[in-house]
Amino acid sequence: MVRHPAKMPLRALLNVWPFQVRLEMARHASSFGVSGHFITPALFFGVSRPGRPCIHAGLFGTQGGWCPVLWIHPWVQFSVCSFSDTDFGSDASSHGMLLFCVGSCATFLLSASAHLLHNKNERAHYTLFCLDYIGISLYAYTYGMMTYYSSGNREFYESPLGGVFPVLHAAMAVNQTIWCILARVLYKSEQCFGRKCLMVGPCALGVLSSEIPLLFRLYGELHAGFTNSIHLYHLVFSVTNGLTFALHQPENSFPGRFDHWGSGHQWFHLSSVLCAAFQLVACHTDLVLQPRAVLSLAQPNVVAMWGSLATVIAANMVIYGSLYPTLMKRNGLW
Repeated sequence: MVRHPAKMPLRALLNVWPFQVRLEMARHASSFGVSGHFITPALFFGVSRPGRPCIHAGLFGTQGGWCPVLWIHPWVQFSVCSFSDTDFGSDASSHGMLLFCVGSCATFLLSASAHLLHNKNERAHYTLFCLDYIGISLYAYTYGMMTYYSSGNREFYESPLGGVFPVLHAAMAVNQTIWCILARVLYKSEQCFGRKCLMVGPCALGVLSSEIPLLFRLYGELHAGFTNSIHLYHLVFSVTNGLTFALHQPENSFPGRFDHWGSGHQWFHLSSVLCAAFQLVACHTDLVLQPRAVLSLAQPNVVAMWGSLATVIAANMVIYGSLYPTLMKRNGLW
């Protein structure tokens, strides 16, 4: 009789290589009535078993990804805005900060919903994580626009790239959603290398796109010295986000030892919260210190800002509506 990995002795688990663990868990998942979607490689004691309330499993199982950490984020965003000395009524550039607050809070609320409720059934799993990808797209877009309206320099705004950046960045943000959902359509395995590449690659390009105004400016300040070193902290956390999401460490190296605390995806969520907090504080500092003559070159317009966000949301929903039926049919749920 095959034993479920969650019931194997810890000593036996520690003697199994991570790739063997993945193989065995995928091979025997259906035998125990647990879908492979709800099993994370090298994590054994937090498996979402049938019959367990989905919210309980999301909060206390390995799939939760430290959901309480996710809820810290909206408070971080709004507290920074509430106590800032920015006049949102008369300064159009400052609406880039509000744009990011709305986009990032939506991102983390969608992410929290996905991690709390996805293990109810397979349909909920696919639906909620596809919406989570839209949230990630909104995060990248709104952060890029906040950077555009607060952190660029004169050379960037007067360059051809500065003129087309809003449209280019919107396209890159929507592109993330396309490939993240397509990765689920093309690959059924949750841990397939090809699926990871299709997700991480476009998301990395979206993050790089959002940093273009800042990188343009940092390059100009390379020899004179950085005027706002807080940006360096968020760049470090941006790299940490990618590494923790892609590598699944330390649990891959030490299977069974990080089931409830300390897994790579949990560190990813914590790093994301810290990254977003540093992003907001850094751009607010730029907004206070940057000459208004420079920021005015971005031609800030409140109606255009919020209209562009609505357009990106609409484009994401069209993509979701187009690919969702195909995803459901491929998995026998339509």
